[in-house]
Amino acid sequence: MSLTNFSIVILSVFMSTFAQLILKVGANKIRADGLTEKVDLSSISYVLSYFNIYILLGLAIYVVSAANWIWVLTRVEISAAYPFISLGFIMTLAAGVGVFGETLSFGKVFGTALIVVGCVFVARA
Repeated sequence: MSLTNFSIVILSVFMSTFAQLILKVGANKIRADGLTEKVDLSSISYVLSYFNIYILLGLAIYVVSAANWIWVLTRVEISAAYPFISLGFIMTLAAGVGVFGETLSFGKVFGTALIVVGCVFVARA
């Protein structure tokens, strides 16, 4: 895989991961506002209450990421590109611990290490 193609693959993974983190911020805001305890699904205001600025921004970033991924698929074999999606696990693990204060366990670290090893093998294939 060329450096240019590798770069656009990684860009797509970064955008997808960033979107996930922004969605988490939005979801935390929903929980903090107490909206998850309401159950009136028939109310349009209830449904709209889930669309705070962070949720909308996260979804917008996902749309851009998806467009970038389509561009990736026009240039790179899917068998070479798709395994790099798993790098998002590594990035979200790091952000979960660093940004959201989530716990880091042996299982999370070991599983993430296996993902890294797999990506190295795919990148060299």
